[in-house]
Amino acid sequence: MAIKKVPPTLAYPKVAREEHAALKALSKGEATESQQVLALALIVKKFAQYQNLLYIAGSFDETAFISGRAYVATLVREYIDKPISATPKGESNELK
Repeated sequence: MAIKKVPPTLAYPKVAREEHAALKALSKGEATESQQVLALALIVKKFAQYQNLLYIAGSFDETAFISGRAYVATLVREYIDKPISATPKGESNELK
């Protein structure tokens, strides 16, 4: 599977309802195989943006890097907790 690069951004990621539903199902242990793949892609590619990783241990911005990891957890928790109906219809799903 080829990795599609997503430009790095600090903007709030656009999440499709399908992705939101997949993340909620995953958190409940009810995700289908395709939902599991979609939820993990959402976390890794959109929330964490792993393809843009730049980390140098001991650098002056190490705290910022660690805060970034916490931000990913915050996004995951937020989407698990909020209803899927709160996610606008028609958001793009760039991961497909």
